[in-house]
Amino acid sequence: MDAFSKLKVDLSVIPGPYRIFGLFLLVFESLLGFWLYRAESINERIFAGSSMTLIFVIFLISALKVMRLGVSEQSIPKKIEELINSEFKDINSLKTNLENQLNKEREEVKSLIAERSKCENECQKMRTIIAYEVDVETWEKLKGRGIL
Repeated sequence: MDAFSKLKVDLSVIPGPYRIFGLFLLVFESLLGFWLYRAESINERIFAGSSMTLIFVIFLISALKVMRLGVSEQSIPKKIEELINSEFKDINSLKTNLENQLNKEREEVKSLIAERSKCENECQKMRTIIAYEVDVETWEKLKGRGIL
């Protein structure tokens, strides 16, 4: 265990399925290497060495296939990122347009409120004229004097 702790290999740095491939290769190649070292006959050594070579070749082929898939899968996130960026641009332009429209509508509401206030003042003036039964000229004179 002490020898393993001296190895400065951080398996968390190795991405994706390569950890599993490496562990598999390490275990089986170690076992077959030990078998090759302890083999007593030439046939046993040939079989162990051939097995080691075959497993290593299968490992390399598998790793290359995974890498090819990984490259094609990496292009997909780039396309998705481009789509997301274009959608964000569309959303931002839509947001800007809506904010501009909202500001215009706020200005219209302010002008309508001012107009309504003006109309309410005129309405109050007419109600007072009707209530006091005076004509407009008399109304203006009374208002000018501060009576109304």
